[in-house]
Amino acid sequence: DGVTVDFAHPEGDLSGYRLVVAPASYLLTPAAAENLRRFVAAGGTLLVSYFSAIVDENDAVHPGGYVAPLRDVLGLTVEEFLPLRENATASVAFHGAELAADVWQEHLALAGADVMGTYLEGPGAGMPAITRNRHGAGVGWYVSTRLDASGLTRVMAAVYADAGIEAANLP
Repeated sequence: DGVTVDFAHPEGDLSGYRLVVAPASYLLTPAAAENLRRFVAAGGTLLVSYFSAIVDENDAVHPGGYVAPLRDVLGLTVEEFLPLRENATASVAFHGAELAADVWQEHLALAGADVMGTYLEGPGAGMPAITRNRHGAGVGWYVSTRLDASGLTRVMAAVYADAGIEAANLP
C-alpha cells in the first residue's frame, strides 16, 4: 500500500502516530481502551475491525457488551454476531462500489456513528457494515466484516485521508 507501519502495543505511547489500526483485537484491556480513546480524542484516527473489544484480560465480556470500552470512540455497540456459512460471501456497498466480504457480519447498534458502508446480502443485509465516528479531535472507523484485499484497499484510502496520510504510489 506504500505506507510505512510500526507494531505498537495498544497501552503504549501512540502520540507519534496519525493512524492506529486495531485488527481483531478480541482481548482489549481497560487500560488499552482508555489509551485508544485518548489517542482519538487528541486527533488520531483509529480503525478497528470486527470481533474486537470482546473481552478483558480475564476473558470476561466487557460490562456493557461487545465493543463497549470503545463505544464513545466508535459511536456504536455490537448487538449480535452474524457469521456467514462456510464458503459464503457477501457484498458491502461503500462509496459507490461493491466490496467483497466473507466469514463474518455483525449487527451494529449505532450511537452516533455515520454509516459509510452497508451489507447488501447475508444475515446483515441492509444493516451498517462500515462506520465512521467523530470523537474529540479525531475519528474512529469500524469495519464489521472481513473484506478482501481490494475492498480493504478502498476502505484504507478513506481512512488514510482522515489521518492525513498519503500512500506512496509504488509498483
